[in-house]
Amino acid sequence: MKKKRTPVLRTERSRWIIIAGAAVLLWSTWSYCAGDNMALFFATAVFAVLAAISKRNLPRSARWVIWIWVIVAVVCLAANVNRLVPVEGDQGGGFIFDRVATALFSIGICPLFFFFGKLQVSLIAVASMPLVMLALRERNGTALSSVYQQLIVWGFILLVVILDYTCRATRPSELGGGTRITFKKGRVRWLWLLLALCAAYGIRTPVELASVGLQRIVNGISYSSRSKKQSPMNVATGLYLSRPLPKGYRKRMRLLLLIDSNRIPGYLRVNVFTKYQNGNWLIPEKGGERLTAVNTALDNESDKMTFSLTGETTQRVLDEWGIEVLAPKIVSSLCLPGSAISISSHDPSPLANSNGVVTVDDEYFFQYRVGIGERYGFMTACQKSDGFSDPAYLDVPLKISSAVSNWVGDCTGIGGDFSVLESKVNVQNYFKTNFTYSTAVQINKRPDPLINFMKQRKGICVHFASAAALMFRSAGIPSRVVVGYVSMEWNPWIKRFVTREREGHAWVEVWDEQHKKWILVEPTPPAGIPINRGPSGVMQLAMDMLSTAWKRLIAWISSVNILVLIAGASASLFLFIMDLALSPWGIALVIGLLSFVWWRRRKLRSILTDEEQLRTELTTMMHKTAHRALPSDYKIHKAECWDSWLKRVKDHLPADSYAGLSEILESYQLLRYSKQLDVTAAKEWLMRVEK
Repeated sequence: MKKKRTPVLRTERSRWIIIAGAAVLLWSTWSYCAGDNMALFFATAVFAVLAAISKRNLPRSARWVIWIWVIVAVVCLAANVNRLVPVEGDQGGGFIFDRVATALFSIGICPLFFFFGKLQVSLIAVASMPLVMLALRERNGTALSSVYQQLIVWGFILLVVILDYTCRATRPSELGGGTRITFKKGRVRWLWLLLALCAAYGIRTPVELASVGLQRIVNGISYSSRSKKQSPMNVATGLYLSRPLPKGYRKRMRLLLLIDSNRIPGYLRVNVFTKYQNGNWLIPEKGGERLTAVNTALDNESDKMTFSLTGETTQRVLDEWGIEVLAPKIVSSLCLPGSAISISSHDPSPLANSNGVVTVDDEYFFQYRVGIGERYGFMTACQKSDGFSDPAYLDVPLKISSAVSNWVGDCTGIGGDFSVLESKVNVQNYFKTNFTYSTAVQINKRPDPLINFMKQRKGICVHFASAAALMFRSAGIPSRVVVGYVSMEWNPWIKRFVTREREGHAWVEVWDEQHKKWILVEPTPPAGIPINRGPSGVMQLAMDMLSTAWKRLIAWISSVNILVLIAGASASLFLFIMDLALSPWGIALVIGLLSFVWWRRRKLRSILTDEEQLRTELTTMMHKTAHRALPSDYKIHKAECWDSWLKRVKDHLPADSYAGLSEILESYQLLRYSKQLDVTAAKEWLMRVEK
């Protein structure tokens, strides 16, 4: 049986395959960089030119592959650095995808410098795909046109197909030669490709719908780019009573807060509204006075500062909560319980307004700790400011003042001879008995949303809170509307109380002049209070854990400098090794290791006779000679004899070099495999070959 010839991988390579591969890479970078910094595109072009002018493939040893990739990766990351740094206001961590895509793309450039085969074609296509996907995203807030998106995708597919055909056509003869592309074979291939592309185009819409559905499950929110309706809970633009809740709002499971607490958090304040006008609660005041740092028992972390919310320099902290904000674009200010007396935050100067609303300068992910005072309760009002310090607490618009007076008359036991606590209970019973909570209600804006609400006798929490606040004011009791969240759900997987978007709520705080304190009033019927939503399922708990891990990873990457981190770790490792080496234990360890190495080498030598050691030296020298004569691609295989190896590399050596190598190999085999080794001749051979 004829022995199959071992394939020879030629160092010469066809520039056509390099050009085809470079075209795929350049198309990907052009699509990704178009209209912005083109540094990555030009860096790719430079690598393509270097690969094209190179006449030989680089050795495919692990050392060459790793170092080439490191060099290419560093250049690509440096060229694309403007997209790899966090952008202000980027909540989703988009720069993380750019970093991953750039690192993967650098892997796709490396095959240009080595032998090109089917694996390298797949590697270029897969490594370039993330850049093409990122090229389809919005740019500067503007979506790309459909035609431009189609051009990017179909151009990439066409170039990958051309690359594959070029690889087949330029295959080395030792591997079976190039594939002859006949009309019949090409027609069949293109037909199958066309059918596959048509199928992919046909299932685009179902895949898109499935992706959006999965996104809803993961994030717990319905994304609708066509609907311009805003939720009345969107306090960033005011509290609009004529806007209905978005469809499915009470099913939104997106995580907003994680609370590390030994107590149920309960009612958490976000914003306070005091001015009602034309059916809307106006945007609350932002900013205010900067809180003053104080020293309390809560200040356990040196990199955080503690601020008093009450203005007192000494205060007793009953408990402390750790709060992580996962969606600061939705939560516009710090979520605080009414019993909070201090906060501890990285922000050097948080702001607090007259109603106890605290904001910070951090726009993305932030953490803070809250000191809880002795007045802790599930439903506790904030005690910031006096009830008669702001005229807005008693203001009722003249346009609806008569209607509000009628509402007060219909509600027995509010104001007058009744205390504030009695009025609170009577108002709550009035709405609970005579009104219905409904998210499907449509409240007309004219003549006033509250007038229409009181006629229909059904609405959502902002309607109940707004009507109750104006009724208290009409009865001479200062009041303000508070918007926030009611947090009661415990997630056992992440060991935190979780606050979801669906738990947004509105309530009222009224001033009790007799006891000089604010009291929380809950006018919404029980059906509208987000406290009995039921436990989350296993799938939701798992999604919460993954979402939390992702947000924390983004926060960590955003807050650290990777280069500084690596440098710091390297410096720490170096100092540790130096301290260990200079210590008695380190010196003993070094001596022990050196002794073990010396003993091991001596033991191995003692096992071999002088003749065996000399034969080993002959083998080692022959391998070194073969390595010097030819690149690593042509080194002898483990199961290959020297004669077969010499025949395999004959065509790649000049005649004089082949003759010299053949003479050296023949004399080596005569000495190495002789029954009785000629010691003198072996030593002479070693000296001659080494020179």
